[in-house]
Amino acid sequence: MGELRWEVGETGAVTLVGLSGSLGLAGVPAVRGVLLKCLAECPAGVVVDLSGLEVSQATLLTVFPAVLGRTADWPAVPVVLAAPSASAAAALARTSVPALIPVHPTVESAVDAVRGGHPMPRVRLHLRPTDAASGQARALVEDACTAWGLDGIRNEAMVIATELADNAARHARTEFTVTVTYRAPMLHLAVRDRAHEPARLRRAATADGPPGKGLLLVDEFATGWGTLPVVDGKTTWAVVRAG
Repeated sequence: MGELRWEVGETGAVTLVGLSGSLGLAGVPAVRGVLLKCLAECPAGVVVDLSGLEVSQATLLTVFPAVLGRTADWPAVPVVLAAPSASAAAALARTSVPALIPVHPTVESAVDAVRGGHPMPRVRLHLRPTDAASGQARALVEDACTAWGLDGIRNEAMVIATELADNAARHARTEFTVTVTYRAPMLHLAVRDRAHEPARLRRAATADGPPGKGLLLVDEFATGWGTLPVVDGKTTWAVVRAG
């Protein structure tokens, strides 16, 4: 089968990741990186096509639940495996992976499952690093919470969105994308930028300046938050429990 290869595409709002070749130990970090990058883009779902994959060791397939373990609180993105080759199917049968991640016989059925299983309200806005960006992010979240009947957490979510966007505009200084998703009972907020420096919570002044008040507010109002690093940047995410 040769070396591990991957191809990333899209059908509608669902990301398709086609893996082919031989999955050995050396290929696990690459698979992890590809999946994390796809998740950081906040698609409606990720379908991993295993039809061209040969698996040398069954335990290597635990890379899939391991990635989801890193993103347990975020993002609100379902991941499913599809069309396993004979080699991958045999390997999956020897692991607990199918109990943790849905496995579908075809790519088509996997995409249908992602689209129709639990459709999630989602809005997205691409912004430039300007003084107006935080207000635009705030308005996006306000409108979304109003439309989705989330009045009880609207104010907290607006504060979080404002601070995450302001942090991206001031510190990342790159164009960024704000994604808001409701997957009951959690409202998920994500800001994806092109800077590698992780968002850090600073409770005291440092040589670089005063305390990071914005992330202190995020820490206060969010149920949970964190940073997901990827090859070409990062996503800073936060979740707020509704009800």
